[in-house]
Amino acid sequence: MKKKSLFGVLVAVALSALGNPGQGAGTVESFGVDFGNAASAAQPGWTNMGVVTVTPSSTLKSVPLRRNNLEASSSPVLAGTLFGRSVYLAVTAKSEASVGNMCYNNANSTWREKGETRGGQPGGVLQAESAFSFPNHGEALNTSLQLFTNGMAVRAGTVRVSLSGLAPGKEYAVSFFLGSGKPAYQSVYLVSGAHVDVKALQTSTGSRMEETWKGGVNTADADTYMAVEWTAAADEAGTLVFDVVKEGNSAGTGALNLNALTVRTDDTPAPPAPEPKPVSVLHNRALTVLPSPVALPVPADAWTGTGEMTCELWVRPDGDAASGAILSLGASTLSLNAGRLHLESGNAEAPASVEASGQPFAAGTWHHVAVALGTENVSLYVDGTLAGTAPAAPYLASMKNGWTGLVLAAQFKGARDELRFWNAELGTGADDFFLTGPLPMAHPRYGRLVGLWRLDGDFRDAKWTEFADKTGSSFTRPYQAVTPSGTEFSIVTDNNTFRYMLMTAYVRDSHLRYHWLSRSHIINNNDLIYIGVTGLTADGTITHWRPDNDVKEKNGVTFLPREGTRTSIYRFTGPNASMRVGGGLLGGDPAAFTIEADMLLSAERENFILFGNDNVSLTISWAADHYRARIQVGTSKAWEADLPDIPLNEYFWIAFVRNNDTGTFYLNNTAVETVAAAAGNDLDSQTANAVVGSNLVGNIDEMRIWVEARAAGKLGKAVQHAWADRQIVAYWGDSDVEDYDTASWVSDLRYLRELTAEVEGINIRLCVSGGSDWKKMLGNEAARNKFATQIAEMLNEYGDLLDGVDLDFEWLYQGDSLWNGYGALAEAIRQKIGSGPVFTITLHTVAYWFPKDKIQFVDFFPFQNYGPSSSAGTYNTMVSACNLFRSWGYPDSKIQLSGPFYGVTGASGATDAMLYRDLKGEEELNDPALDQLTLNSNGKKYYYNGVDTTRKKNKYISDQKLAGFMYWDLGGDISDSRNESNYFDQRSLLRAANRYVSSTSFPVTASPFGLSRVGASVPAAGGPVDVEVQMEEEALGWVVAESPEWISVSASSGIGRTTVILTASENKSAAGRSGTVVFRASDKQECAVTVTQAGADLAGYDKWVQDTFPPDATADRTAADASPAGDGVTNLMKYATGLDPLKPCGSVTKVSVEEGADGNRHLVLRWPVNPQAAEVKHEVEVSPDLVSWISLGEVETAGKTSAEFRDAEPVQKSGMKRRFLRLKVTRE
Repeated sequence: MKKKSLFGVLVAVALSALGNPGQGAGTVESFGVDFGNAASAAQPGWTNMGVVTVTPSSTLKSVPLRRNNLEASSSPVLAGTLFGRSVYLAVTAKSEASVGNMCYNNANSTWREKGETRGGQPGGVLQAESAFSFPNHGEALNTSLQLFTNGMAVRAGTVRVSLSGLAPGKEYAVSFFLGSGKPAYQSVYLVSGAHVDVKALQTSTGSRMEETWKGGVNTADADTYMAVEWTAAADEAGTLVFDVVKEGNSAGTGALNLNALTVRTDDTPAPPAPEPKPVSVLHNRALTVLPSPVALPVPADAWTGTGEMTCELWVRPDGDAASGAILSLGASTLSLNAGRLHLESGNAEAPASVEASGQPFAAGTWHHVAVALGTENVSLYVDGTLAGTAPAAPYLASMKNGWTGLVLAAQFKGARDELRFWNAELGTGADDFFLTGPLPMAHPRYGRLVGLWRLDGDFRDAKWTEFADKTGSSFTRPYQAVTPSGTEFSIVTDNNTFRYMLMTAYVRDSHLRYHWLSRSHIINNNDLIYIGVTGLTADGTITHWRPDNDVKEKNGVTFLPREGTRTSIYRFTGPNASMRVGGGLLGGDPAAFTIEADMLLSAERENFILFGNDNVSLTISWAADHYRARIQVGTSKAWEADLPDIPLNEYFWIAFVRNNDTGTFYLNNTAVETVAAAAGNDLDSQTANAVVGSNLVGNIDEMRIWVEARAAGKLGKAVQHAWADRQIVAYWGDSDVEDYDTASWVSDLRYLRELTAEVEGINIRLCVSGGSDWKKMLGNEAARNKFATQIAEMLNEYGDLLDGVDLDFEWLYQGDSLWNGYGALAEAIRQKIGSGPVFTITLHTVAYWFPKDKIQFVDFFPFQNYGPSSSAGTYNTMVSACNLFRSWGYPDSKIQLSGPFYGVTGASGATDAMLYRDLKGEEELNDPALDQLTLNSNGKKYYYNGVDTTRKKNKYISDQKLAGFMYWDLGGDISDSRNESNYFDQRSLLRAANRYVSSTSFPVTASPFGLSRVGASVPAAGGPVDVEVQMEEEALGWVVAESPEWISVSASSGIGRTTVILTASENKSAAGRSGTVVFRASDKQECAVTVTQAGADLAGYDKWVQDTFPPDATADRTAADASPAGDGVTNLMKYATGLDPLKPCGSVTKVSVEEGADGNRHLVLRWPVNPQAAEVKHEVEVSPDLVSWISLGEVETAGKTSAEFRDAEPVQKSGMKRRFLRLKVTRE
């Protein structure tokens, strides 16, 4: 009897695991992948997935795939569609094989049923009927992807299958079919996704252990194969990842054969997907839907001055033969033509185009594309490689003449990501195209970057302009555009080259307080872990050695921002005045501490508590004729002192210093005789939350508490950002913000937030570390729950400062039972804090045995690949450690490797350590290839990670697709002469790390305010140009701030989106002109449109001026009535008569007396004529007195080079009145 078909089994599973079609899940869709099949034509509902042969690798290595025999791709390849959603497949593999090929197509001995081999001959000849009947009667068992392990049973191997493009949270049934002689030594492990169900198919057997299905021995009908179906929900990124594993067992077979997989789901809606966490740090997005073009307002002069330009971005086309415009550069268009990158000049008079060579882009594959314009050529690049070139001239002309900004075309069928625009020709340098992540400031040409658009959710410009002086950039404003309604951006999960990775820096509290950290250094990380102040007790209580002592409550206290020359003063008005601050100060029996205050008294004979809690009380009281100071510590120690005279309303500095058994009061830095006293009931009314100034009538300007015995010479002195002043634990009156304690851990976080102000894409988290009580906490369930609860409470209370938490408990070793407690703690913390905050646990190469089933509760693991020994931080040690972490079960997405920003002298236990910044004076540090140096000051040799090693480590992390890089610590990097970290120093290790793992941080810019165009052209005759004022804040007001006289505007101000008509008047000059109209928003943003107008076709006088005068001649010299030669003869007269306007000429006309035809003598006036001055009228006038002139008529000069006029009035021999003639010229 024939067995039940697989399709029937799959449908049955759909009814039980995916919902009953009759109750809402009415439709089921599926597809299959036929591995090892090199045919170009696939069966309906199937995709052939041929494998490109790869060599052995002990770590997961990308296996290029050929979809239906198209071009091979290491990026995810389109595998099928489910309800209109494209699903992509990627394969990586590793093997203990050391020779031969690791993965390849196999068509022999892949499947056995009923004792018969299926596909036993080349071509997959059917030798036995299969019990499996796939949809559409597909055939998928004759070929396979074979993982080779030297043919030896003891060699292990893994094939990782990644499916992406799935709906987050939705359930899918994924079935694997493996032909094998020994299925009992194979397993399928769910790496990413939520388990729902798993079961064997047909006669295949096996068992589940946590997230692993281990195969069993087939018994029925002599079958030897493995067929297993997983039902799992896709993770938040829409992926499912499985490891198909062949064990290294002497009884197992020597190879693994993956014949096929199928994926199926129904039409049940996916659950609402939570916002990925944290989007700006870990998740890249891409532009996927653009309903209308977007002009990014890059002005032409941002690049035309250099004559060079590069535009680069990532594209992922949909469809096997994608075509369509990507963007426009002036009149030139960059597009895909049947899957090939294509550039069209757009010049109708001189058309030109260039197309990239190579295979067309396959559907669903990401490619980096670039067009680079140089002085000689325009070049096309694909994935960083030159793919086409042509002469630059026609493209330069079309880009310049038609420039209206960088315009993203609408309705591009696919995705676009990470758009960059430069005023330089890229591609000539090895590091020009940065493909692995967001562009760092460390890029060698960052100073030539004009604009950078991440396309992560809007069209804001993400380039850093505040460091223009360091990068050499001349661009100081962002070029951003308003997002059209209906635009969509989607999370990218399938670009294996360009990825958002983590750059995590530990920030020591002391380095922060020393002000070592520059803003440029900080923002080139995207995950900062503040460490050094927070620990815990055995019962799970969180402690801070510099607690939060902001003022919690004030009664009868007023904060004065300024009084005279003093600032930040607290005025107490007694008798019930007081200020409550936090707890945690001076607990237990503090052997050394200092309390000091700068204050004044406003009333006589006061009695008040300057500071008091349940362990320490400092009081000042009136004793007959003077003040007495008293302090009690605990229940057994007290000191008293009679103070010198304290004048009213004058500030004085009072302090108490304890140094073990000695206590001393000081007044204005002078010691006061202090004696031990009996302890009393001073503490009875106090609580852990300290009180300051209880019953005081007066002012406190500053008050400080230190956990050290301060030297008398330091009392009252300004607190320095230095090692000597590190022990301050409370400080009031030092902030212009009311109630702030500027010495607490919370104050440090505020300062860190100030350093990252106006920056997005950076997490700031708190590390809990130190001591040994954490072991006791891990072993106690009640303590673990208390600790988890307090973590959640802390993150809730300080949510404006903290994005998450890190645990650094050093260390647990292999076999320690407390690992179970550690895993339970992680689960408890995740349950308490939810999915929002980032939660990490720092582990080490010698301490990584975290419970596998609890890994899911931790976002990622920063592994310390460094230590006190010189070998702990090497590149090889890190790579070996990574293999251990992977073998244990950590997914690549949660492995964060690291490096030291310090040097050590030798083996563990006999080592000195020195920060990298402190080694900077040594000459050897200038060589990026070196990892060791001998310090001149002490003769010791230090081992460290140099620039090249740091860069190499990060390249490995990028190539291996790991989570990112972590380092200890931010303050250790190279510094400048001010002792501030210097990111722009070529020796900076962070700069080196950013070469392959860059930060995702970006500047916060104002809500986009822009124009629909940045440039327009009008003819010489003039005309209108329409410009839409655009903004995302509809209520934003705007004005026209600047406009040239020859351009009129239809509206000079407005609110919200408005179309403004710019009208250019006629240009009568032969020279073209351009003018800029500047729009200014109410939030001070500015954007501009440049109108370029053609010059007039000149004739007559205007052309004579152009031909005769130098180009720089001013209008007052070329005017018709001007006389630039200084001879009194106007330019118009010289134009009409053909004379040089720049040379003196004397008289233009000549007069004589000649006999006429009537026998009389007459006046005759003669002059030269410019035959080109056709628009000039020549007229002779007469006057008896040189004052009143009368016209005698126009003289015809057309076609002549000279002219004369004979006066009709005869000249009398006697009695003749005076008579004067003159020439007058006018332009018609």
